[in-house]
Amino acid sequence: MKSTADNTAETYRYSTSAKAITAMHRINQRGMNIEMDVDGQQTGRTEINGIVFTLGCFRTAKYNDNAKFLTDYLLMRFTEIAPFGTGITPEDVFRVSSIEVTLKEFQAMRGLKAPKNAREQFKGGAHALFNVELNFDYPIFRKKGRKIIEETAHVDGPMFICTEGFRTNPDEPLRNSRIIFTLNPKLLHYLCHRSILPVDVRMFAIDYRKHPHAFHLMRALTDYYHMNAKKKNEPVRFSIRAILEYCPELPKIDKVSDGHQAQLIMEPIDRDLDALEDTYGLIKHQYSHRKGKILTAEELEKMPFADWLDLMIDYYLPDYPVEKAKRVRKLQKEETQQEDTVIIPE
Repeated sequence: MKSTADNTAETYRYSTSAKAITAMHRINQRGMNIEMDVDGQQTGRTEINGIVFTLGCFRTAKYNDNAKFLTDYLLMRFTEIAPFGTGITPEDVFRVSSIEVTLKEFQAMRGLKAPKNAREQFKGGAHALFNVELNFDYPIFRKKGRKIIEETAHVDGPMFICTEGFRTNPDEPLRNSRIIFTLNPKLLHYLCHRSILPVDVRMFAIDYRKHPHAFHLMRALTDYYHMNAKKKNEPVRFSIRAILEYCPELPKIDKVSDGHQAQLIMEPIDRDLDALEDTYGLIKHQYSHRKGKILTAEELEKMPFADWLDLMIDYYLPDYPVEKAKRVRKLQKEETQQEDTVIIPE
């Protein structure tokens, strides 16, 4: 894994902030309920925040951080070509619903040096995503004259429509070293009405084996910073308790004995926050009390777990394009309201 601490020419690109995708990222495959499908295959199922998530080919499909990296990368790619606004035509769906990703592109995105490793991760991620099915409702507000009427829209079926053999066979050979991902049209309609935000593409090269919580921390910190930062390099505050909810591989506090909470929860989060700053160059951060007093390293080292839980993270994302993001939000609000709210004119 190469170091990503150096700035790149193209640090920020635009992606989509969607509650359904955020909920998916919080799923831990080990906690899913196992069922048998009609073909005798094991299927995993769970529900989170109203999103019913199903994973087919449960024995071979691994919905791990590799699949979640690929999900966010595809989301960014779709965001760059999709017509975000109040309506999407059938022609738009046909034009933007499919994306081709090459092995070389995936390897560069993930910062992987070994082609064999890149190929295994690429195929494994595709196999998992082609086995994901989603089922959820979201509100649509239709404008009729001076009235706004709330209706319900629905997403169901596979997340990606698989036209190749990766859904059932994780060892399917790569044809021309590329995979085509075709987004479910219902999901595309949903995504085209979500908020757009800048993301630092260097986060895709996080080594989740060394830092298993860093990618999820970065996703949460980016979403929160996008909504709360007022100017460039301005620190915002995020509570420790809140951010723990975004780390699916972290054990639940009530499942860990008091004597091991610092070792299994506090230390891994502290390590991966430090990695986001020192190894990947993605954030600047420090701990503070709720009333604003900054902690020293000595205080943090001696702090009991219960007190650490009540701390805040004061952080900023270096060179995050706050003003540009504000302009994009303002333009988007003229057509789509806030997250998970769509205004459709007559």
